[in-house]
Amino acid sequence: MSENLFLPGSNHGGNAAEIEEYLSFPPMTMHDLSMSMNPFAPSCIEVISRLLPAISCYPDERKLHSLLAGLLEVDPKYLLLTNGAAEAIALVAGVIKVARLIKPEFSLWEKHLLVISEEAGLVKSNPGNPTGKLAPESLKAMVFDEAFYQMSTGEWSRRDFETEDTIVIGSLTKLLATPGLRLGYVICCDEAKLASIKKRKPGWSVGSLTLAVAETLLPQVDLSLTKKLIQQRQNDLKHIFESYDLKVKANDAPWVLIEDAPWLRYFLALEKILLRDCTSFGLPNTLRVGLPNDMQLEYLPSALEKAIYNADKAYRL
Repeated sequence: MSENLFLPGSNHGGNAAEIEEYLSFPPMTMHDLSMSMNPFAPSCIEVISRLLPAISCYPDERKLHSLLAGLLEVDPKYLLLTNGAAEAIALVAGVIKVARLIKPEFSLWEKHLLVISEEAGLVKSNPGNPTGKLAPESLKAMVFDEAFYQMSTGEWSRRDFETEDTIVIGSLTKLLATPGLRLGYVICCDEAKLASIKKRKPGWSVGSLTLAVAETLLPQVDLSLTKKLIQQRQNDLKHIFESYDLKVKANDAPWVLIEDAPWLRYFLALEKILLRDCTSFGLPNTLRVGLPNDMQLEYLPSALEKAIYNADKAYRL
């Protein structure tokens, strides 16, 4: 069973709406584990409903900028808020232009960099995406992408930005589990370089509702507790897949990898659970599975049993 049967791939996770349409499912019915969000994030639904009046105002980043600078323990003048880590990557790539990548690596870097060169400074996800491995302390880079660092370590940053030569990118979208409210950041202690990055940023790129929600939710996040809960949830997820003799790799990041079973993505999608195809990372026979919330964790074993049964039946025909 080697084929990823008839299911559209994606250069990025979070394409549940596309898969729902493709499989003729009602909207908002997929359990989207192609994303790697914090399953223990504070609930945002009530907060969003209360803060909806913010959309009638132009964005004002000052309060969140100050709050985040305090959490990161960085001088605010070195911090830039962005419309998710995706915008941060585009902005930084537009300034550095040339970089070295160690594959597999997140595909947006290759999309936005002008040139990939073995002679240039390194751009590296930490932890690696999709490998999930934390970078060794000895590894230096021109840019570290820490989109999943907080959930992987229980700390805000490895603080590589304290060296002027290193830019750090982060994401609060994953930590707060609000992929529809885009929020990321850039830390750069080289003021001239940061000025060049800021110059490329569109005005009001971070929306008023996003700012208001983050201002409310961020003080509620306990990184140390989040890390412990994520580690336990990762172990639970690994055991579920291993109980069906699937080849599973756990790692430092908030997901697990399933190797040599690309067919599983299709058959689990039929049970309304979406996994991430890692082909865009350069790993065509690997699936990435984000951590489920409590409800999804309860549903997963029965869905997995049905998926494997249907896969076996399909391949016997």
